[in-house]
Amino acid sequence: TSDSFNAWRSMNQRKKSATTLNHYLIAANVFLNRQRQQGKLIANPLASVVKVRTEGKITRRRRAISPDDFARLLNVAGSRRIVYMTAVFTGLRRNELATLKRSDVRLNATQPFLTLQAANAKNRKDATFPLRDDLAAELRTHLSNEETADDERLFPDGIPDVDTLKGDLEVAGIAFIDSRGFRCDFHALRHTAASWCAASNVSQRQAMEFMRHSDARLTNTHYTDVGLISKIDTLNRLPRFERESVAIAVGADGTQNGTQSLVRSGPVMSISGINGATVENQNRSEKTGGNGVFGSPVQICHANLTKAEGGSRIHNIRFTKAVLCH
Repeated sequence: TSDSFNAWRSMNQRKKSATTLNHYLIAANVFLNRQRQQGKLIANPLASVVKVRTEGKITRRRRAISPDDFARLLNVAGSRRIVYMTAVFTGLRRNELATLKRSDVRLNATQPFLTLQAANAKNRKDATFPLRDDLAAELRTHLSNEETADDERLFPDGIPDVDTLKGDLEVAGIAFIDSRGFRCDFHALRHTAASWCAASNVSQRQAMEFMRHSDARLTNTHYTDVGLISKIDTLNRLPRFERESVAIAVGADGTQNGTQSLVRSGPVMSISGINGATVENQNRSEKTGGNGVFGSPVQICHANLTKAEGGSRIHNIRFTKAVLCH
């Protein structure tokens, strides 16, 4: 009954995560609905049971590790180095890595790759993973090891457990749990793969396919550690607008000496298909050009020459508008 299920769920809330409890409810509903369709039940007794809210109830918060930290981990990992590299550069889960066989790796292909059989994948779908040249080289060395040549498994020593990984992290000088309370267990290597994709500006669709997620929100929110995404890099990609004054010397006869110049810093943006800048007062304009992120013009104009001390005129520049388009 719904009451008995709710009572069982209440007793297990501290032992199991909200997501796991929701998975139990989903599985039970699938079974009971099938029984109802076959006429074995009049109604699904759990139809009125709602899922547990998962917001703020993540029991294990994982983090990604930086490339520098990962390099230090590889340097101390010994024979486990190849396992950590394969985990990050394929995005494979711990249980999936454990099922890999030597025959699943094809290093002699034009583009080396490894395969994961549907029976061993979480989503029960066959998958193929292209291998980068550095990982392919490491796997080639690993497979040539005579001590493991007779073993059918790709990783005969198994996948490092949490205690082994903790030891490697400690030797490398990397905290298992950081100041935010986020942990770096083996599944965090999968978070690392997703986070590096985001930090490297890999498209959302490509990252989702690489992670084998059916929903991009899972890739972006759950698996991406925003701590590795530099906000200052994002800001530096945006167009920069600076107010600048140009001093023009005035001679004894009242004539102006020298030339006026405007300098715009920051990324250069293209101006495809957009009207030119407007001009006010002196009917002069400056337009930005080139190739950039936004494909947008920045319109500026000259305004009001004012007399300053020392016989100079100050040319005040202001922006009339900035048009940003996709």
